[in-house]
Amino acid sequence: MLTLIIGGSGSGKSSFGEELAQKSNSKLYYLATMIPYGDEGKRRVERHLKLRKGKGFETIEALTSVDILRRAGVTCTTFGINEVEVTTSHSITIRADEVLNDEIYNYDVVILPGGMPGAVNLRDNEKVNEIVKKFYDEGKIVAAICAGPITFGKLGIVNGKNATCYPGFEDQLVGHNAGDEVEVNVTFPETYHAENLAGKPVVFNVKVNDVKVKEVPALDDEFAKDTTEFETLAELRADVKAKLEEQAKNAADAEMRNALVEKVSANTEVEVPEAMVQHQIDNMLMELNYQLQYQGLNLEQLLQMTGRGLDELREERRADAERLVKSSLVLEDIAEKENV
Repeated sequence: MLTLIIGGSGSGKSSFGEELAQKSNSKLYYLATMIPYGDEGKRRVERHLKLRKGKGFETIEALTSVDILRRAGVTCTTFGINEVEVTTSHSITIRADEVLNDEIYNYDVVILPGGMPGAVNLRDNEKVNEIVKKFYDEGKIVAAICAGPITFGKLGIVNGKNATCYPGFEDQLVGHNAGDEVEVNVTFPETYHAENLAGKPVVFNVKVNDVKVKEVPALDDEFAKDTTEFETLAELRADVKAKLEEQAKNAADAEMRNALVEKVSANTEVEVPEAMVQHQIDNMLMELNYQLQYQGLNLEQLLQMTGRGLDELREERRADAERLVKSSLVLEDIAEKENV
């Protein structure tokens, strides 16, 4: 599970966020957010957010939350329920920072990611049920993504509340208006996680609370004027067409060049110096580190999260590095012989 400690401040109280930042330590981290905290102003508000990961959780639903929050300046501490290493529903092993402990009761928010069988594991875990129920009863925030709300369903805390519909509802709700009560017939898939429902037809009694329509602006000259530097839609279309054609041509040229280089390299015997391979791996890892920094991470954190060592990561990139070095040497040789 992901642990995010969020500090809030009222409008115009930026110094509160700075104070929280100074208070942060290796275990708890803070982000100043615009959370009003009353006229007294000086009362500190420390909002705590915890996102739990169960074995088999959906990778994107958990890690995207971490990525977005870190981009916003929040440092996330990850926790596994029973162990540090947690495997996602797509067999990606994530190494959490800590194992779940009683500190969770000091927090204000719990988020459950979805994914199978992770969502079922969370739902069937007595400790998770106890935590979610206690948070809910105390008026704290509980949230879940995708299949995660099945825990809430078991505990009865979504009764009478708006929730995302089960896939397959949409087609049977078309044409109905707000206030309509509809019977929706759904057949659960054979692989459904609840064995007593797998492959069986189910009838849901649904009330349509609201109907919303997506309004798209007309694609005309006014649209072109308002959103681009062009005066007419025809000019905008011509510009888009020219750019797409140029992109397609550049992509085709690059693909042809790469294919030729690959073919020549494959049929050429070249001794690839180990020093050049190691240098290329250094460059590849440096580029990877730059990309991670845009996500609020670094190479060391990636290694911790994935449970790998630096030597293992370098070895994974060796084949690509050797191929790139060999291609470079072949091109240099061709350029020298052709006086290019």
